[in-house]
Amino acid sequence: MSEVDLASVQIFTRHGYRTPLSGSPFYSHSGTWSCSSVQHLMFTRLHTDQSSPEGEVQPLKVDKKYIPGAQVLPGNCYLGQLTPQGFLQMRELGRQLRKRYVADKSSSGLTNTQILSDVLSSSELYVRSTDTPRTFDTAQAILDGLYPKEKRSKENESIEIHTVEAKSEFLYPRSSCELLNKLWKDLRQTQAFRAHSQELALFWNGLQTAQSTKLTSEKPPSSWGSLHNKVEALYHHQLKIPYGLNKEMLEGVLAEQSGKEIDIIWNHSKYVSGEESLSRIDPNLPVRLGAGLIVKEIAQNIQNKVEDKENKKPKFLLYSVHDSSLSVLLSAFRIFDVRHPPMGSHFAVELYKSKSSPSASSGNSDNYFVRMVYDGVELTMPGCSELKKVFVADSNNRIETCPLSVFQSLSRPLIPHDIHQECSAGSTVRSARSAYL
Repeated sequence: MSEVDLASVQIFTRHGYRTPLSGSPFYSHSGTWSCSSVQHLMFTRLHTDQSSPEGEVQPLKVDKKYIPGAQVLPGNCYLGQLTPQGFLQMRELGRQLRKRYVADKSSSGLTNTQILSDVLSSSELYVRSTDTPRTFDTAQAILDGLYPKEKRSKENESIEIHTVEAKSEFLYPRSSCELLNKLWKDLRQTQAFRAHSQELALFWNGLQTAQSTKLTSEKPPSSWGSLHNKVEALYHHQLKIPYGLNKEMLEGVLAEQSGKEIDIIWNHSKYVSGEESLSRIDPNLPVRLGAGLIVKEIAQNIQNKVEDKENKKPKFLLYSVHDSSLSVLLSAFRIFDVRHPPMGSHFAVELYKSKSSPSASSGNSDNYFVRMVYDGVELTMPGCSELKKVFVADSNNRIETCPLSVFQSLSRPLIPHDIHQECSAGSTVRSARSAYL
């Protein structure tokens, strides 16, 4: 018998498979990119099932066709677009989330994690996306899988997807944060980062040697992450990958080296030598500036649910974001696996409530526990390892959780007191650090 019940879940997912973000000779002989089917799917979903005096509106099927030579990518896709493969990928994720979190009447037996109604009730959900077409479309695809057409009470029922303009966005590291930009610049000058960049140059030169050709038409990649994303985009669309790169390299050396590149930036204390000035700053400073407001939102959502005596707060909160969002958030919690987050990867923060506590009916935080799962793998924050609580869930499965009070204590140093003040041009590494000493 289960000892805990799920109270809420927050899910942060990277968008699905997409086209490249920029043009490059890297893609010149890879093949044609096709996005017609996803355009039809999105257009039809937006414009069908809408009644009018004349009956249902049936949209005219149209195809986008670029004038030859007038687009960067061969085919009919734009840069950074969620592709048909990406839409189907994320709709399948929505179906998997439905199995775990929705009390589907057609399934045999319910579990303690199935907290959502079988038929869509928009008040149970909160959906947030960055103001980017591929993340917005990703959220829509997930919702299509979470609540397919036959599980909507109204044919034209809609769900709000909340967003903000880029200048106000905090779901990825803010380029407008001047102190964070300074830290990025300084971290890229450290011995560890420069040595890692040299490894990329050697790897790129090795490709030229292996292919017995000079890659003169292609500039060396700006980073391991850039190369990883290029290969990933081609591989998942069954397009030709140039220069002898392949799936094994994508999932091996590229994912690992890109992950280390990320780790040097966000977890610099592991790599910076004692002689370098950055060794003397607060290890939390970069992630606090990069992910502090995301951590604050997670913590506030949890507190709102703990205090939700009438059970009116959303139970399922979905955030459609980017690889930079996931990497800095996982780094902030010190659970980053030092691998580049692939397209479609997702991170869940589950809040459980104890059944056995005498005061389980109250809003006491001692009754609540936090569980973290990244792409199906259960993770524990380092500061919670010795204090974690193991509970029996359904089917005698055991889950590892962190007491909410411990989670709150570990999260507090990651949340800025005043992000604008810490990021301002007048800030210094020392003054930003001093607020937490």
